Amino acid sequence: MTAKFRPYAKGWIYGKLYDLGDYPGAVLGDQNSDPKIFGTVFKIPGDLELLRRLDEYEGFNPKEPKASLFVRRRHFVTLSTGKRLRCWLYEYNGQPSRTRVVPSGRYQPAS
Repeated sequence: MTAKFRPYAKGWIYGKLYDLGDYPGAVLGDQNSDPKIFGTVFKIPGDLELLRRLDEYEGFNPKEPKASLFVRRRHFVTLSTGKRLRCWLYEYNGQPSRTRVVPSGRYQPAS
């Protein structure tokens, strides 16, 4: 599946990034009060099967978004060039208050 992804640009959004143990969880925020979350924007082909497989991997069920681990959303991302681009992203749908915030906004898996 990853062979179809192509890195496009580095970017960021406002919000908080949480360390959920084996993976991170982003919660979208407000530009007036939240830090930035940094990441890479990938280009994916217009392949609905690939999007379905990404949803499955991320624990998102479009028919039951409230029961999903993550929810897929369209959101503006600010690229490192300053350009803003509307992208798909997965927002954590759980209770982040019980987990550690990643202050740098850059997730690094434990080694």
